[in-house]
Amino acid sequence: MMNIELTSIKIPKTPKGIKTFDAILSAASRLICEKGYATITTNHVANLANVNIASLYKYFPNKNAIILTISERRNQIFYNLCLDLGESLALGQPWEKLLEAFFDRYERMLKESHISCAISAAMRADPQLRTVYQDQLNYRLSPLVEALTQRFGLSPDLAFTLAATTIEAGCGLIDIPILNPGLDDGRWLPEAKSLAIRYLSPYFAAES
Repeated sequence: MMNIELTSIKIPKTPKGIKTFDAILSAASRLICEKGYATITTNHVANLANVNIASLYKYFPNKNAIILTISERRNQIFYNLCLDLGESLALGQPWEKLLEAFFDRYERMLKESHISCAISAAMRADPQLRTVYQDQLNYRLSPLVEALTQRFGLSPDLAFTLAATTIEAGCGLIDIPILNPGLDDGRWLPEAKSLAIRYLSPYFAAES
């Protein structure tokens, strides 16, 4: 999943450098959620991160390198969530409860990191980033696809479609109050769980 632009990112080694690096990523994540990827610039990111533009370019050659770094972090977190879910499914645990726990963990991760689905949406919309997004999606869903194939006897293509639709749609609902704080009325997490279970129930009917 390496991209040519990721290879030119300088990873900091000192506490000060790590603090600056993380501040840039945090600022970019926030701006992407609030304003959209296409409208922001590296100057916007540097200003919000409270670092000078030279410091930003010390670590990142351009805006794409920043979003790729953010998405790689998000993708690894997501992979670990899907790996835990897939392993539990393979053990025969109730899929409804496991799915609800997955979305609970996603919401906690989102509140801690602010790395929302807006990052994925930005990558899907950019022709230069779309291929990387698809590679990341295939990677993070792979343990879940394998578990669905083994437990429910689904074809790999159908398992991928179900996993991608369920996870992307459910997490997108949970993202809504992050992207639109005025809509934070507590209903999005329960709605994500309910939607996912209703969607998957016809395919898993034999175990329901």
